[in-house]
Amino acid sequence: FPVTIGGNAPTSTSTAFIGIVGSNSATSENSTVQINNAVIDSSVISNGYYSIIFRGSSAATSTGLTIRANALNGSYFYGVYNEYHDSIAIINNTITGRVISPLNTNAYGIYIANMNSSNGRILNISGNAIFDISAYGISINSSSNSAARNRLWNNMIGGGFSSPNATGISFSSSNNWDIFHNTVNLDFSTSNQSSSALYIAFVIVTGK
Repeated sequence: FPVTIGGNAPTSTSTAFIGIVGSNSATSENSTVQINNAVIDSSVISNGYYSIIFRGSSAATSTGLTIRANALNGSYFYGVYNEYHDSIAIINNTITGRVISPLNTNAYGIYIANMNSSNGRILNISGNAIFDISAYGISINSSSNSAARNRLWNNMIGGGFSSPNATGISFSSSNNWDIFHNTVNLDFSTSNQSSSALYIAFVIVTGK
């Protein structure tokens, strides 16, 4: 069911302020845990260090996370952070970064890592609108699929960059992705060679 999570810490840089945490600890967001088939839908999360973080482990990979139609507002570091799920759907969310001091010049809208599937399940990141994220709109790392095509479709990364590392969409060591109909407004001037609308590294690229 929809929930609203907020607080009076719009300028905090403390990890004590996180909207939703999947963790095996009551005091740390870094404690890994297996959580299957979680759904976060139509909620509002405002301010804090992260908006949503789920961190699994290689020993106990989680299955089936859905983050859908949420408003994630003013996060300091990560809007969505996920590790070690074999299938996710991050769809139709609006994600905005912090726009008041102190700012984090290495902030992310969506960050996923170590999500590898071989059972026909997919990673689906589609229909998200991401604004005012200083550095990385969507960052995908070591997340591949040997049995199906993952989806990065119809996302809009609308500007508000403020970091020399500004990158709209970043892929590293991640194969078997369809990247269709995404829009990036890279509106910060930088001479950094890795700063780009789409950055791909250590990836096998094939065409059709």
